[in-house]
Amino acid sequence: MINLRYHIVSITAVFLALGIGVALGATFLDKATVEVLRTQLNGLEESVARTKGENELLKTDLEDLTERTEAFEEEGVARLIEGTLTDVPTMILAVRGTNPSAIEMTQQRLVEAGSDFEGILWVDERLDLDDEQVLAELAEMYADVDDNGSGATAGGEGGSGDGALTITPEEARDRFVTDLAAALLESSEAEPSAQEEVVVLEPGQQLAFAVLNAELGLWAEGGDSLVPGVPSVTFATATDGSGGTTGQGGDAGDEAPPSGEVTEGQAFVKLLRQLRLLEYESPAAAEQPSAVLPPPGVRWVFVSGPGAVVPNESFMYPLIEEMVAAGPASLVVAEALPEVDEETETPAEEDTERGTFVDPLRANAAFANRLSTLDNLDDDLGRVAAVLTVEDLAIPLFGNYGEAASANRLFPPA
Repeated sequence: MINLRYHIVSITAVFLALGIGVALGATFLDKATVEVLRTQLNGLEESVARTKGENELLKTDLEDLTERTEAFEEEGVARLIEGTLTDVPTMILAVRGTNPSAIEMTQQRLVEAGSDFEGILWVDERLDLDDEQVLAELAEMYADVDDNGSGATAGGEGGSGDGALTITPEEARDRFVTDLAAALLESSEAEPSAQEEVVVLEPGQQLAFAVLNAELGLWAEGGDSLVPGVPSVTFATATDGSGGTTGQGGDAGDEAPPSGEVTEGQAFVKLLRQLRLLEYESPAAAEQPSAVLPPPGVRWVFVSGPGAVVPNESFMYPLIEEMVAAGPASLVVAEALPEVDEETETPAEEDTERGTFVDPLRANAAFANRLSTLDNLDDDLGRVAAVLTVEDLAIPLFGNYGEAASANRLFPPA
């Protein structure tokens, strides 16, 4: 007969066996889990070590590449572009707010290429052609110009000067774009005048010159050369005891008259400078600002980009379209991204996508084979490409260069 004691012993044995089984199973499971985790951890440590080593190699390669790039920019770039623009007049037209360092370095590269860099024309809010106040002021300017009967001055003497509006602001906008484009094209299409070499003869040399010329007949009576390749001569004046001068040459204090006349385009640009609608920054190496701008035969670099204070749709695009409408223009349009913040190594402006300025121009089929564009003027390789693109204007050869997806290639073809 089964009693209560038997039941208690049986139940105790069952639970004891169950407890022993659970304890033993948990012990074996924990050891297996630990081994798996230990293996995975060792694998991760090895992977991290490999990645760290690869990063060190990449860091070393990057430092070497940076050093070589800087050395190339300092030593090789000048040699690469040297002489590509010898005696070629160049100017920059830029919108305020665009990366100033990129524009300054572009000027430096143009000078290193041998260009006769004539300075920068700056555009700011005073030429925002979507601003009603700006258009009203342009209409008033044209009213004064028409009233005076001259495009050289506005509101000057010789007219009623009442400034009565003869055109609407919208008409003034169209007329301004047309006039400015014509002024810039006029200068780029004109050929620069050759500077004739002239030798100055001192009073003691003039007798020997007369004897030589009597024998060879190379110079006219006034000293003008009669033979190509032979320089003309002029005669220095002799100073007498009273401080006066004798001999040929006239008053020593007289200045030579300026060569050539001021063109309509130059007069219009001068007017805009007088009215402070355009600001002129003379070249860094210039002793005195140029009085007459733009010079004949000039090649232009237009610069804008993120941060520009005047919307491109308001000024740059209409001007470029007007200049290219008649055919290829002696013009390179360049975009520069904002300067990089040295602490964060990111551009200062949020809207920094490359190509925002030049992409609409590249997408316009009317500009194909008529206009060259560049999207990386903020980079020194881009500035080298800009110099080579300006050089190609003489061919003429056009293309879209830079790093944006819309660019054809990084550099102009050799």
